[in-house]
Amino acid sequence: MKTGIGYLLFCFAFCLSCPGKVKPELEVGFTFWEMRVLVENPKPDKSRRTGFTREMVEKTVRMKLAEKGIRLVDTAPSGSYLYVNVNQLAASYNVDVRLKKFSEHYGISAEKGVGSVFVPGVQGHYSAVGKFSVPDYNAALRDLERILDSFLFDFLETNLKYESTMKDKKLRGVDLVIFDAIKMEAKDTKEGTAFWPNRDSHTHWWLRYYKLTGKQPRSHPTAGLLDLDLRLNAALEVLGDELLLPQIEKP
Repeated sequence: MKTGIGYLLFCFAFCLSCPGKVKPELEVGFTFWEMRVLVENPKPDKSRRTGFTREMVEKTVRMKLAEKGIRLVDTAPSGSYLYVNVNQLAASYNVDVRLKKFSEHYGISAEKGVGSVFVPGVQGHYSAVGKFSVPDYNAALRDLERILDSFLFDFLETNLKYESTMKDKKLRGVDLVIFDAIKMEAKDTKEGTAFWPNRDSHTHWWLRYYKLTGKQPRSHPTAGLLDLDLRLNAALEVLGDELLLPQIEKP
């Protein structure tokens, strides 16, 4: 996440001048400056060797993200990732780019038919099909760059409104959905009972939220309920023997 105010203002002004479109399907919340990427293996046609590799695709993606100020991470606190697939077959290739989200991160049960990962809404045409004029991969990489530009313009145009969260520290939009989807669990530590989200991606999100607001995991509603249960159980254990003592009738 970028901290320089001048840099953020530059990015905001830059994106306003770009042909981006606001698309709710691309909303990921105030942690949008961090992105996880999954690049499929290009699986080149053995009969037409072009030297095309996944490393080339990954390098192109990294460069485009860096140009826009987006940091590449292993686990995105937004519970989403950028999916990139470039395939080659004989003299043809296809490029496909889309945003995917983890269902349970957004409070959607995987048992409701969407699976553990889903593609939110109709994102747009971030794809291309082309032909190799010669055994060369540059045409596919040029199309990939063009598609990434289009996707990132729309992605930033959609999520820049969450810069307001960085100023007023109030959750809005999709971040409220993520907050409601979080379920805390109690863990015993040397200092006592601690509360943390039960999902790794939610833990990463809460760490960013804590850095922004200073709010501890204990402040989450599900932590409050857990804390109450723990206190009640502890009280019952203390009172257990007394509750089981036979009542002596007075003469």
